[in-house]
Amino acid sequence: MHSKAMGKVVEVILKYSASEQDAKEIISALSEVDWKSMFTGVVTCEACGYFYDICKKPSTWICPRCDPNKQREREKLQYILSREPKTETTLTLEVWIRILDRFDWKCAYCLDRQYVQLDHFMPLFLKGLTTFNNCVPSCRTCNLRKHNNAPDQVKLLPREDMERVHEFLKNLQIGA
Repeated sequence: MHSKAMGKVVEVILKYSASEQDAKEIISALSEVDWKSMFTGVVTCEACGYFYDICKKPSTWICPRCDPNKQREREKLQYILSREPKTETTLTLEVWIRILDRFDWKCAYCLDRQYVQLDHFMPLFLKGLTTFNNCVPSCRTCNLRKHNNAPDQVKLLPREDMERVHEFLKNLQIGA
């Protein structure tokens, strides 16, 4: 923290605190807070140091890669399945983790940004299902660009990205 800002913080804390020592202890405690994660939704994994995006307060501060029980992915998948009408669903946690590993836990479309959402390649409202050959990891940006469009109607993502994902899903074998 810059000295000018530090002086202002001490001044404000002293207004409500008994001593300068108390103010310094408060400042010390505040300096240990991970402010970036509080305001951006990005946290650092306690196990590997990997920066990952969070959508809600996780049950642990371990990234999805390091989570031995894949609890966060299990919760996401259960939530998605609970919102669907009772239809054919062949996407299991084991298969979803294999799909995530195949894309290195990044977006299947841009292959660059971290995945944060399960995307139905053929949207649910167009009769797409939560099956292993219709679900891919997506970042927020690509998911917003794809929106609820049928794959052949997507205009805001490069055609080659859509074709690559389509080929992946078409060739995906559940036993492979």
